[in-house]
Amino acid sequence: MSEENRTNAPEEELTQEDINSLKKIRMDKLEELKAKGKNPFEITKYDVTASCAEAKAQYEKLEAELKEQAGEDEEKLKELLEANRITVSVAGRVMSRRLMGKASFFDLRDKSDKVQVYLRMNEIGKEEFDDYKKGDIGDIVGIEGFVFRTKWARYQFTLRSSYCFQSRFCLCLRSGMD
Repeated sequence: MSEENRTNAPEEELTQEDINSLKKIRMDKLEELKAKGKNPFEITKYDVTASCAEAKAQYEKLEAELKEQAGEDEEKLKELLEANRITVSVAGRVMSRRLMGKASFFDLRDKSDKVQVYLRMNEIGKEEFDDYKKGDIGDIVGIEGFVFRTKWARYQFTLRSSYCFQSRFCLCLRSGMD
């Protein structure tokens, strides 16, 4: 990009009113979590069984072993993978979200790698799904679920349970927006 294009590009700056509005929204979300007994600032421990990279490696190893058993039979491989699911607990930061009615995807990044998480309201329940929808990009969450690979070769976790244990609200305050 040339210097001219960079200087002429309009920059959107948040006004103090915008910042106050965002803070109010986050404070309301925080108070709602606290009222439900889910204060994200009180959680001190979450049991992680694997990093994102370790979960991917475990799945690749299992998939290779099961491919040998299944040979060229794709249906048999699907059945074997379904019967031998790897369940893990990982924790990381929500990097992006895509809400789609009663299902949702989000990208979770930990210190090792990034994975996509798929969750369905039917799997985790309406209350937990509603709590998830109130979350923000930047929240730190712990999830438990099984690993699989999409037909586009992207690794994914299907969520069974989750917990937000640090809301992005504190990051907002630390960044000087108070």
